[in-house]
Amino acid sequence: MVVARVRSYLETAHVPRPTVLGRAVARPCAADRIYFGCYRKTDRGLMPRLSELSGGSFRDGALARVLLMELWSEGVAPSPSEFVQLWCRERGRDLLSQEYAYLTDRRRGAASAERKPERARRARWVLERLQRVERPHGAERLAPRAPKGAGPTGASTR
Repeated sequence: MVVARVRSYLETAHVPRPTVLGRAVARPCAADRIYFGCYRKTDRGLMPRLSELSGGSFRDGALARVLLMELWSEGVAPSPSEFVQLWCRERGRDLLSQEYAYLTDRRRGAASAERKPERARRARWVLERLQRVERPHGAERLAPRAPKGAGPTGASTR
């Protein structure tokens, strides 16, 4: 969702409306639907049920949370059965956001000691290109972030 919002801004120069979850998905927890805020890996009722519905293959993780947020954003609170069916169909899906990049790399067998430097190189490449994007009138360019532990001048505060 974040990447789609950034892409939309870069293409149109307009900030997209925020994702708002409606009443249909933000309700008190119930056994027949997975409502926003009711999915927890420690839930002793829901997790065994999801595992049972999937024949033991369901695993809590990034994919489960991404799928639920997508459903909730569309105004859908799935039943456990609907959710497991979707999770089983989407099991091989790549999660390309920075938050889930390491998990995607691990699944591909690409998570190595070189992962962090490679991700940092890619991030610098993207930030360099973002600096070149023409901003709407009055919008400031992004200032480079100082390294951790650096003061406002870049000097170390340690």
